[in-house]
Amino acid sequence: MPTFNYSALSSLGQSVSGELVAEHERAALRELKRRGLTPLSLAIAAQAGQRLLSWKRKAGAEDHIRLLNELAVLVEAGIGLTEAIDIARRSPVYNNFGDSLDGLGRDLRRGVSVPDAMRANVTTFPVYVYQLLEAGNETGMLTGALKDASLQMQYDDRVRKDVRNALIYPMFLIVMGTVATLFIFLFVVPRFAGMMKSRLQMLPPFSRAIFRIGMFLHDNLISVAPLLVLLAAILVVVLCRPAVRGRLRELAVRLPGLGTMLAEAEAGRWTAMLATLLQNRVPLVQSLSLARDSLLLERFKAQLAQVERAVRGGSGLGAALADYRLFDDSLINLINVGERSGRLAEMLKSAAHLAEQKGRDRIKRLMALLEPVSILVIGCMIGVIVISLFTAITSINNVSL
Repeated sequence: MPTFNYSALSSLGQSVSGELVAEHERAALRELKRRGLTPLSLAIAAQAGQRLLSWKRKAGAEDHIRLLNELAVLVEAGIGLTEAIDIARRSPVYNNFGDSLDGLGRDLRRGVSVPDAMRANVTTFPVYVYQLLEAGNETGMLTGALKDASLQMQYDDRVRKDVRNALIYPMFLIVMGTVATLFIFLFVVPRFAGMMKSRLQMLPPFSRAIFRIGMFLHDNLISVAPLLVLLAAILVVVLCRPAVRGRLRELAVRLPGLGTMLAEAEAGRWTAMLATLLQNRVPLVQSLSLARDSLLLERFKAQLAQVERAVRGGSGLGAALADYRLFDDSLINLINVGERSGRLAEMLKSAAHLAEQKGRDRIKRLMALLEPVSILVIGCMIGVIVISLFTAITSINNVSL
């Protein structure tokens, strides 16, 4: 929606000016009259800076969660969804969505259904959000659907952050260790090499190789530094590709410790998603498909596709999961109890909470292991170079270690 600059006279005859957001010029004039102002001039404000800022930063997961929460609160307070959208789009907090909220409001006023309007305009939500909105629209439980979609997005975001935060400190240690190693190669090793230039051939092979690497990096720093920056940029670009990240996840799930943590995170995400969908009266088979699409590991997706086929064939969910041995026995027991008692969604919710707690406990244990391992790796990297320097010095001076 455009922003208008205006100047007007108040009821007391005072000159006032400012900005207001309105759909068009007539709406802006109506708003001024509603405020008791007599308009003198009205013009569309320049939006270039805002558009540039909006282009630089796209709406993230937290923006989507905040939008769903605000809409749920406004609708629950008795405000119509169209009016709630209008309130949200006037807020600078949602500038990152660009013109999406404007289009959403227009479609809703034209009579387009909530899920269809959301799909057409705000395309960055996860697939399950649109399905939850469709279920809430059909059952008249739109407020609950908005809340559940927000809670599920919060759960997914929390799991991602838990895994990411668990890896930040070890990665920081490894990066700093690499920087320290490069510093030694560039500035320390060449000094020793200059002192022993005439005796390099007398050094042990390993020490000689360390000195030659250090001298090469020092002498070709101008050409090597841009190459290292280019390689780092290429690595970042490659890691940003979803296919590459998917393959790395598939490799990580085979690692001891980390693989178990990722598997438990996937189990928690799947159970939480399935519980949310079932609570919003989405059919079981459709819920299984949507819950499967929310997963990140292709191996899990392929196995759950087999589970879906078994359920379509008449098998119970707990029995199908037990046949493929995809999740642990405690989760399968909860699902069996939920199927027998008719409270499957509640049992799945309980299982999701248990999986989340187990995942956090495992992350803590993994952190306790990764930190000393990272320090050990860094110490070995630097220690090898230092030992090679001492070996060179002692070999030159015929001193036995």
